[in-house]
Amino acid sequence: MTTKVVRGQLMVFRSAPLDDNGVSVVPITVRLHLNYIHPGETTPRSDPHIDMIRQTDGTFRAEFDTKDTEPGSLYASIRTTNPASAWDMKYQITANAANPEDVPTA
Repeated sequence: MTTKVVRGQLMVFRSAPLDDNGVSVVPITVRLHLNYIHPGETTPRSDPHIDMIRQTDGTFRAEFDTKDTEPGSLYASIRTTNPASAWDMKYQITANAANPEDVPTA
């Protein structure tokens, strides 16, 4: 399933890691990895991972601001170590009426 996001929105990612029995765990690392594919490109671009911060309720949180992104596909993956796990998501970044595209000025 692909979730649509309008460029300019702040995306908030949350994770509550569980073990195989559904019990809450605290992994050594929880990181958000992002890969982009913009229209006309065939090779994805990756940004450095974003460390997710543990919250007082035991969940982990990270933010990604889409204000400077180009429209296109965004693939996100939350990955943990010890215990190892991954959760993958797909988003479609769309232009908004205020900034439909970057127009070069003469």
